This record gives sequence, C-alpha cells and structure tokens, in this order.
Amino acid sequence: MKADYRIEIVSEGERHWWRIVAGNGEIVSSSEVYTTRQAAEKTVAAVINAITDNVRQALYQVVVVDL
Repeated sequence: MKADYRIEIVSEGERHWWRIVAGNGEIVSSSEVYTTRQAAEKTVAAVINAITDNVRQALYQVVVVDL
C-alpha cells in the first residue's frame, strides 16, 4: 500500500514555511517560519535527501539480513 503524502511550501507575506500533508489532508509535520522562500525550499530539499538516505539505508539493511 502506497502512502500518499505531499510537501507544500506556504507563503504569507514575508513568512514562509513547509508542511507535509497526508492524502487525507491531515498536516503531519510543519517547519519553523523562514524569512525567505529560498530558505524554506533549501530545507525541503535537505529533508527529502535525508528521507531518501534513510530509506536507502533501511532497504540496504533489509537486503543484507542473514536469515
């Protein structure tokens, strides 16, 4: 079963933040407020990379488990 999530960057004037939203519309995580959209986007990229790295490591660990 595929989890359905999206990352949104929200801007309100000079305040910018990101949030992770589940497929049902529930906000499951949100960031601090950044003063530039670029800073929010940079953090989103870092979060995606960290998630990707963690998933890759978990998959690798599953593959090398000696049963």
